[in-house]
Amino acid sequence: MNKRRWSVLGVCGAILLVLFLVTLVPIGLVSAYDRMDFDDYDYSVLTHAAVRDDGSVWGLLRAAGQTVSETYQTWQGTYSAVFLFSLQPAIWGQGWYAITPWILIGALVLGLGCFTFAILVVALRQDRRVWLLVWMLASILCVQFPRDPSEGFFWYNGGMFYTFFFGLLLIWLALVIDLANRQHPTRTGTWLRGAALALLGGIIAGGNYPTALLLGVFLIGYILWSSRNHKAILSALIVSLVAYGVGFAFSILAPGNSVRQALLEQQTPFRAVLSAIAGTPVRLLGQLLRHPGVLAMMLLVWTPLSVVLVQRVERRFRLPLLIPVASFLMLAAMYTPSYYAMGNAGSYRLWNIVMFAFYLLLMLNIFYLIGWWRRRFPAGYGKTLAFLRRWKRVAPVYLLLTVCLSLLLSGVGPSLGIERESPTSVRALEALQDGSAKAYAEAFDRQAEAIEQTADGAVSVQPIPEPDSLLPDGDLTRYIPMSYEPSRWFDRELQFNMAE
Repeated sequence: MNKRRWSVLGVCGAILLVLFLVTLVPIGLVSAYDRMDFDDYDYSVLTHAAVRDDGSVWGLLRAAGQTVSETYQTWQGTYSAVFLFSLQPAIWGQGWYAITPWILIGALVLGLGCFTFAILVVALRQDRRVWLLVWMLASILCVQFPRDPSEGFFWYNGGMFYTFFFGLLLIWLALVIDLANRQHPTRTGTWLRGAALALLGGIIAGGNYPTALLLGVFLIGYILWSSRNHKAILSALIVSLVAYGVGFAFSILAPGNSVRQALLEQQTPFRAVLSAIAGTPVRLLGQLLRHPGVLAMMLLVWTPLSVVLVQRVERRFRLPLLIPVASFLMLAAMYTPSYYAMGNAGSYRLWNIVMFAFYLLLMLNIFYLIGWWRRRFPAGYGKTLAFLRRWKRVAPVYLLLTVCLSLLLSGVGPSLGIERESPTSVRALEALQDGSAKAYAEAFDRQAEAIEQTADGAVSVQPIPEPDSLLPDGDLTRYIPMSYEPSRWFDRELQFNMAE
């Protein structure tokens, strides 16, 4: 192995790490102006009261359990998600809500790190510097180009339900891949990872249904593969399946599900599947048109990197059509529960995790296609690899310029039939520069302070300005007509008399 080539890849990985950390700076700065929104009130009424009146850990956990029990009976059975909903940071004070983006982005990036490590280092025996490069590239793509960063990273309830659980799914997959590819596994290590698989399976089963169903598909697939190949991880997978099955059954059998479903229009299972299959290509293409930076980084960064990396992989790459078909069906399957339950493709917080999966699968497809090309047309592959080797010294500069320009210019230029959107960090900088994020947070705090300082429950308050689209809109004057929960949260009978 050419050590200089690896040193170049190491420098490239370090560059992407620094770039990723730099892009987090504006996100971190704007997070100081993030405030709770709509459903954040609904699920944290009891825990907020427990913190205010009791203050003990036991009182808080008891309130969270009560929230899960009441929601299970009256609205939905997603027990682990509701438990996390009830612990939204603002129950300890409005200022604590600023950690929301760090929790959600942290879970996503951690999941991406575990998943890419398991594939590249454990399964494909690649160098750790290659892992760092790929991990950071995937993290930049997912954090900068979600379908809606507001619902994915800045709204606790929405992001916790989808982004956080998607991160857990990636960790679960990483554990399975690690177990399946360990050359000399120890019994203790196998059972510890098996226990982690079972725990994660039970937690994910109580989250959103698209992620939970996807986990079920992976579980069954891995069990069949392990059984056929006589793998030692079969027992651990069966334990995880039991934990998942019990949890998922508990979730879908909740009495509250029928209450919620009565308010929604649903489709038959067959029509839901057809709707998801028909609509998925349009949504994926729309995402690429909305964020051209994604395609730029895939073609100009990931494709040449794949040419370099695939030479070390001992795989035959015999089924170039199977991978894209399976990838498409997996993405369509993620939309199917929403079509079945609501008759549509769901909210953007669901779309976010579909796009995260889309980016990972697109990287997989490009890598696999290049592997097939190497096997089928070795001469052409060899010439391309030689060309890249000749120019490897400029690779760090090329990478830096390509990624930076992809981020800065993705939202610039004429629309191609769909409105272009800037990356998350660019939108954060804009919200900081024009002062809209600060103005929104100050108005929100004045509104909350006016409520908390009024004892008789009659509050005269101006509507606060809508924030930049990066932050969720938490103006209570727009939520009170729809829900009584903010009154319970503040422990006031809120009746807004709109000031002139």
